[in-house]
Amino acid sequence: SIGGMMIVLADEKMTRASPLMWKSKQIDRVCHSSKDAETLAMNKLIDELVYMARHVEILLFGDYRKRMPVRVLTDSEPTLESIASTKQIERKGLRMTVQEMKEKLRDGEIKSYQWVSTKQI
Repeated sequence: SIGGMMIVLADEKMTRASPLMWKSKQIDRVCHSSKDAETLAMNKLIDELVYMARHVEILLFGDYRKRMPVRVLTDSEPTLESIASTKQIERKGLRMTVQEMKEKLRDGEIKSYQWVSTKQI
């Protein structure tokens, strides 16, 4: 399975943006469904996003206090449903991954997860 990501620095209304990074590569693990592949790709994106947001904020302000809201946009409804659900996902190997995504939202590392249609992506 192939995973792709794009990171942009955008204004608050997301009307103007500058791309910071774009990547597409094979996912490291064997995936049994597109949902698994999307979840793993999103997890890698989140790692990159949080890392980049920290460093950009340190460059701009001299320290890190989660002032830059990090939003994750995806066309994967099943992955978003897993993040929003209170039930554990079926695939035991991905439970910790989804739990980490939930924790990043709770801790304020991620401001929001949003669905965008494939056509708009």
